[in-house]
Amino acid sequence: MFWKMVQAWLPAYELDFDSLKPDDLYTPKSGKVIQATNIKTRELVYIRFIPLPEGAMERQCIERLVTMYDEDDCPIVVPIDEMREFQGTFDGQLATGVCFIMHALKRHWLDDLLRGQQAPRSSVTANDVLRTTTRVLQIGRRLEMASVVHGDIVAQNILGEGEGLVLIDLDNGQCGPDVTSQDHRRDAYGLGNFLKSCFTAANQLPVVTHHFPVLLEIIQQMTAEENMRMRASAAWTLWEDTLPVYTPLPLDDWETTCVQVPYPIFT
Repeated sequence: MFWKMVQAWLPAYELDFDSLKPDDLYTPKSGKVIQATNIKTRELVYIRFIPLPEGAMERQCIERLVTMYDEDDCPIVVPIDEMREFQGTFDGQLATGVCFIMHALKRHWLDDLLRGQQAPRSSVTANDVLRTTTRVLQIGRRLEMASVVHGDIVAQNILGEGEGLVLIDLDNGQCGPDVTSQDHRRDAYGLGNFLKSCFTAANQLPVVTHHFPVLLEIIQQMTAEENMRMRASAAWTLWEDTLPVYTPLPLDDWETTCVQVPYPIFT
């Protein structure tokens, strides 16, 4: 079995084969994840296998991505603790692969999330959301400057839930339909979609409401305070201004009842 081979490559970890669906045991797909335990520390981790058709070049990009995320230590970005490269059979062909070894959410992150859920509703303010938003945009800016491209920014790929389970199932990347080249504009679009889901009262993603259980109250507060609306809009505009100027498509900006988030579409 494929995962038995992974177990041989990673003797320091005890893989939980029961955490896989039956068909995943024999037919692994890119991005599939298995739960495991560090034999020495007994820490719970998640191991994700990705084949790398372009080998060393892909590895360099991934290493830079991991380094940038690690430097920022941001609680809404899934931490990657270790990365191992190997060669093996994937879909019947020899392929270079990478195992990402990811811890569940760091303990202090999880504690902060749980405290936030148990605290009075007034403990989370619009300023907290604005700080988080600004942090996300700062990370995006740094990654863009380093020419690091994620290419699949969706909430499920960058958030974890309160119990510590890392949400990393693959979903369709929220990439601009008019963007065909692999550059940072894909990530700008994905970040825009993610921020819209955070700031829109209607049809919020369950994972977003889990992280921001008092988001509706925050939206009401921001709606009532003109200064908050302006500051939130400025946070996104600051990010948008760092990008080269492109001619936007004739589509309306995204506008919610609480903040204005310009729609980053590029031609």
